Amino acid sequence: MDEREEIHLARYDGLLLKDIDCVEDYLYGIDLNGRIFKYTENLVCLKEIMLIEDTKPCSHGNSGTKFKMKVDKISVGIYGILFITENGQLWASGNMHQIGINSETPKRVTFFEDRFVYSAYVGSDFAIAIVSKQYSMEEIVLPIYDEEVFSSTCPHCTSSSQLASPASQNSCSESCPLGIPIPASYDIETTSTSSKNDSLSSNDSKKLLQNGNTEAAKEFLTRQFSWMSSAGEEYLVECTERPTRIIKENVTNMASLVYEGVKTVGDKVVTLSRHMSGSSDNNDVLESIEDVHLPRVTSKDEFMWSLSQGTSEKDISEQGVEERSNTIIKTGSNLINSEIWTWGNIVHGQLGNRIGDIIKRERPMIITKLSNIGAQKISVQSFHAGVLTLDGRAFLWGRNDYHQVTVESDIDQSSPKLFNTQSNERVKDLSCDMISNSNKQQKFKDVLSKWNTFIDEQEINLKLAEETNTFWTTYTKTVEHLKTADRRIIRESHQFPIHLYNAGLFSSHWFILLNDVFIHMNGSTSIVHNLKTIWVEPQQDNTSGQYQISLKMPEESMDLYTTQAEEKIQWFHVLQNAIKSALGKNSAHQPPLVRSATYTFLKTGCYKDARYTGRWLNAKMHGSGKIEWPDGKTYTGQFNNNQMHGFGRMDIPNIGVYEGQWKENQQNGFGILKYSNGDVYKGYFKDGVPHGHGSFKQGNFTTSVASIYIGDWILGSKSGYGIMHDIISGEKYLGNWNDNKKHGKGLIVTSDGIYYEGVFNQDILIGNGLMILEDGTFYEGNLTGSWNEGIKISNGNLTLMKPVQTESDLIPKSFTSFCTPVHQKWKALFRYCYQILGVSDCNLKNSVKVPDTQKIWQNVAVVISNSFHGTLKCNKIDRGIENSVNNLDTIPQFGRDKIDKDSYKDLKQYVVNAFECSYHPLGSLLADLTIAYTTSYGGLRPHPLLLLHAVNELHSITKRLYDIVRLLFPALPSFDKQFCLEDDEESEIVSCQSLLYPIILPKVHSSLFTLYTLKSKRDDMQYWKRLTEWNKQPDYTLMAFLSVDQKFLNVETNDQPLSPIKKVKEQHFVEAIETLQLLKTTFSPIEKLYVEYG
Repeated sequence: MDEREEIHLARYDGLLLKDIDCVEDYLYGIDLNGRIFKYTENLVCLKEIMLIEDTKPCSHGNSGTKFKMKVDKISVGIYGILFITENGQLWASGNMHQIGINSETPKRVTFFEDRFVYSAYVGSDFAIAIVSKQYSMEEIVLPIYDEEVFSSTCPHCTSSSQLASPASQNSCSESCPLGIPIPASYDIETTSTSSKNDSLSSNDSKKLLQNGNTEAAKEFLTRQFSWMSSAGEEYLVECTERPTRIIKENVTNMASLVYEGVKTVGDKVVTLSRHMSGSSDNNDVLESIEDVHLPRVTSKDEFMWSLSQGTSEKDISEQGVEERSNTIIKTGSNLINSEIWTWGNIVHGQLGNRIGDIIKRERPMIITKLSNIGAQKISVQSFHAGVLTLDGRAFLWGRNDYHQVTVESDIDQSSPKLFNTQSNERVKDLSCDMISNSNKQQKFKDVLSKWNTFIDEQEINLKLAEETNTFWTTYTKTVEHLKTADRRIIRESHQFPIHLYNAGLFSSHWFILLNDVFIHMNGSTSIVHNLKTIWVEPQQDNTSGQYQISLKMPEESMDLYTTQAEEKIQWFHVLQNAIKSALGKNSAHQPPLVRSATYTFLKTGCYKDARYTGRWLNAKMHGSGKIEWPDGKTYTGQFNNNQMHGFGRMDIPNIGVYEGQWKENQQNGFGILKYSNGDVYKGYFKDGVPHGHGSFKQGNFTTSVASIYIGDWILGSKSGYGIMHDIISGEKYLGNWNDNKKHGKGLIVTSDGIYYEGVFNQDILIGNGLMILEDGTFYEGNLTGSWNEGIKISNGNLTLMKPVQTESDLIPKSFTSFCTPVHQKWKALFRYCYQILGVSDCNLKNSVKVPDTQKIWQNVAVVISNSFHGTLKCNKIDRGIENSVNNLDTIPQFGRDKIDKDSYKDLKQYVVNAFECSYHPLGSLLADLTIAYTTSYGGLRPHPLLLLHAVNELHSITKRLYDIVRLLFPALPSFDKQFCLEDDEESEIVSCQSLLYPIILPKVHSSLFTLYTLKSKRDDMQYWKRLTEWNKQPDYTLMAFLSVDQKFLNVETNDQPLSPIKKVKEQHFVEAIETLQLLKTTFSPIEKLYVEYG
């Protein structure tokens, strides 16, 4: 069991007890002197419990001496308390009306007066005792006379006894000369077959002994022991294969021993009674209560010990032999006559009667089945009990709701049931326990089920081992290379025929099913198939008498057939069971179609010699798995229909690592390829090569070549619009590409501040172009030549920089005319987003058909869910992000037909969350656009002439993003329109700018702000120059120049003039400084406006 309890034991010095028992929070103990004490749980003595024996008054009216009995054993429970004295009497307290006890004060149980009680135990509502019919020596030797009681404390009785003969003194009293009461004979009415015989044997034995007929006494005892053996045999036969041989074979010898013992002890008692007075020196009298140590009858264990002990020098003496013989005679007789008596509640069969009814019994009941079988120990729990015999048998009965008595059922057992053991096994000890709840019952059932399963498995394993040994021995040469210690033969086609369908006429095929593999012997060639990678399918029977079974393996399939329908069924089930066992799915109805297994591919193909470990579906790789090639290449990820499909990671030695989407064994979709030399491509793939939008970082600052390309790719080549930033030279190209070369309109800015615009053809400038120098001088004309080899300028105009020029004079008229139009930039990113939404970009522009908004929303929900749950498999996601994703994949209903104040608030919140979430198509698109925009117009040395391009591109990106948002919320106004939402408190403008600029501008603010700063560099220098000059002037001069109001110059408090300079600094300069500091800590324009205007 999983539950484990530790028991800590502590020694308690100063308290010597020979028997203990407890109930509730109290402990009852018997010390070495036979006294009973009641203790608390802390072993604090509460009181002494005394058993007081009252004697009958004599004929003169004087009561006999009260005796405090010495106790040997105790049993306590809710039902009451049972005491066993040292002379075998049973005392009790509590509410046990069946034995005449209804008192908290201990009383002697008169029901068992003529029986010796060995042990007794109390359950929750019943009790049980082992007793035996007693033939005391006094009872056998001395005749019983109906005379008056003798009292040793009565002077009349004492004087009479002195005048009378010793024989008469002994015979006329119910107390022995020691003052011990001699109990009268009491026949107990029972259902036992031995009751009448016991009564008869008692009277007959007395008469025989009184008359001194020795031979008749021997014959009588022989007859009685013979009956004991034969009568007990019918009970023993029920429980064992044969009765106890010791009793049956030694009846005559035992009878002689018993007779001699009885005669000897009788003579000694008569002699002793003639010389004893009415009082005893051995009794301690205290306040008219005497402690009497009665002769204790030896236990059955001592009897068995006596039979087996050797003879010492003391035993050889006449006295030792006599004492030992007496012990053997007494305990042997009591052992044979042992009986089990029960009383109390009968509801659960705890009284052990055979009838099985629940009628209450008014008197104790004897368990006939357990009479005369040598019971030596009782164990009792709440509502069930058990008995252990001397020959090692255990009997159980009572409540069985938790299988306390028998595991065969949970029905209460009213008759003792023998605990099953092996024929050569015996029970050494017995203890009943209590199961307190249903959880333990279930655990017990589980353990039992596992145990039975274990036994069955061991029997099957033994049988398989024997059959396997025979198989290896028979086919040693053929299958020697397949032999392993763990393999077991299950079935083979020589003994159970099965054939290969459409096999050659002269081919030889032998099929062997082992516990882990299925072997196909084709001549001398063996093909081994792992059972974990075999799928069995029955085929439809044809009319030719061939009953087919199809086997599917990762690299082949095999059709087998039998000539009998029953053989096909047998092979099918045997194969299925073997596969289930190999997979550890024995309890399954059939082998699962989806399973985990390892397989090494052997045939030619992309997987040759590769080892796959992962999930399978119907003989094909499907689900998560890992495949390893001999050259070190590995793939870990998703599979579908035997192909790498889904998200996965491939490590290729000396090449790099790819992590991303796969389709049909090739990179398809978004992924990241990290080359071994440090180069990184991040973007989209198609058929294993970059295709679509992507970025390629080549080299680093420590190498001779370092560049970053972000733009469009077609089948592995740079094609379409893109930007190339050469980190080493500082040059940046923004334009079109074709086959990894600059091709089409584009511009170049250098680290020297030179700006070029023109048309490229395979990296060569051709036709008209524009060149602007750092100081503003520009050239418009023909630019030709290779960019790396030099440019030829011809047939153009050169405009020099003038000292004073307006802003319009600084920019040539042809500026931006040789650049890529803004609407043609980043087309691959927008195209991919439209594909995700299920809308064609070109159809949207040319068609008047309105897209299906509900279908678009469904596609969005699918993309979000798939992207998020795919990421969850690899990484842990923050709970806040998870909650936002859960809100985004819910399709909203607002913003489709109309927009009001409340719905627009929800719409704005959704749009903000969508652009912030990387799993949403809008969020992913904005993230890629932000990287492309900042790379185009940011960097270490951005060119101020790029400002106009940046502003135009920002407007274009905003418009195209807004078009996608309007697909989700058609109620929004078009890009160039707006409307106002008004209510009683305030109004709000709904437009593209008001909705998207607060989202987009903070992401591109840094690059845009830098370009604005560079463009206004000349004005900024003039501003700082003037500020420096004025800072040299006194405060009065500065304030006068700034036309500060005179009231700020003369301020009075309490009719006392204050210094105007001091007052101004305290009230205005401090606030201005704090405002400037706050402005420095903000970056976006909207944040700066919040600082200035609150």
